[in-house]
Amino acid sequence: MARNHPMTDDEIAELREKMAAQRPDIRAALADDLDCDADESPLDDTALPDGGDTTE
Repeated sequence: MARNHPMTDDEIAELREKMAAQRPDIRAALADDLDCDADESPLDDTALPDGGDTTE
C-alpha cells in the first residue's frame, strides 16, 4: 500500500530502532560472505586506494 503522507517523527524513530537492531546480523552475514571479521568493515573508506577520498 502506498503512503500518501510523510512519516511522523515517532514512525521514523521506530524504523531507525528496527534498522539498528538488524545491524549486527547484517554485519555478521557480510563478514561471512566476504571472509573477514564482523568488526572489520569491508566497506571501510580507508580501504580505498586513494585513502578514502571519493570526490572526483
